[in-house]
Amino acid sequence: MNDEVDEYFDLRPVSPRQAFQPLLDKFRGLRRLVAPEHGQVNTGQDASPQRWQFGTEAQFCAEIKVWEAMCGLADIYLECGWDVNAVGQTAFRSIEFIEERSKYMSEVVEPLQEKAYREREFNNQHPEHCIWTRT
Repeated sequence: MNDEVDEYFDLRPVSPRQAFQPLLDKFRGLRRLVAPEHGQVNTGQDASPQRWQFGTEAQFCAEIKVWEAMCGLADIYLECGWDVNAVGQTAFRSIEFIEERSKYMSEVVEPLQEKAYREREFNNQHPEHCIWTRT
C-alpha cells in the first residue's frame, strides 16, 4: 500500500442506482440467471466454463452440457413474457414460468448434472485416467 495516497478511502460517492445498475442490467437482459439451488449462471458469449487443469474430456463435456442447459432458462423467461428492455415486467407470467422452469430443471438440467457428478466422482476415484496440464 502506498503511504502517500490511500486510494481505498478516496472513493467518489455514487448513488445506489449508479452502483447497482450494471448488475441489474445483466439480470434484466438475461445475461445472468439465478436458478434455485443452482446459484447464478453467466450466459454471456465468453462465459462458458473453462477447462480445468485436472479432469477427463468426458467430465469437461458433461459440465459444458450442464452450462448450456442452464443457459436455456433464458428461453423460458422469454416464452413467459419477459421483456429484456423493460424495468417493470408487466407481461411476465411468473406462475407459468415457475412451472416451466421446474419441469425443465427436472427433465433437462438435473439428468445432465447427475452425469457431470458421476464423471467428477469417477475422476476422484481414478485419478490415473485424468489429464494433467501444466500452468
